[in-house]
Amino acid sequence: MEQAPGPTRQVGDYARQTSVDELALRAGFVRDYGVAPEAYLPGIRLRAAYEDLLFAMVETDTVADVAARWGLEAMGSRFFRLYYDRFGELPVETLQH
Repeated sequence: MEQAPGPTRQVGDYARQTSVDELALRAGFVRDYGVAPEAYLPGIRLRAAYEDLLFAMVETDTVADVAARWGLEAMGSRFFRLYYDRFGELPVETLQH
């Protein structure tokens, strides 16, 4: 998941890619990370969006573009709240660095 958190990837995709039964993958995630993979994946995507925004060009890139790239646009205002809680600034503030 860390290496390929693409915006449309689902837990079943990762299970097939690693030849692991999806139920076993889910159980292992809960055991090792304390959360279901669906709860873990948005955090990976948030980190990827943060990194993209750090290196984005304010003249051509937008927060909406980056959010869409990582499948976060559907989160709406929740995206901004989670982003702020995790990084201590709004996405637009990261973009303007």
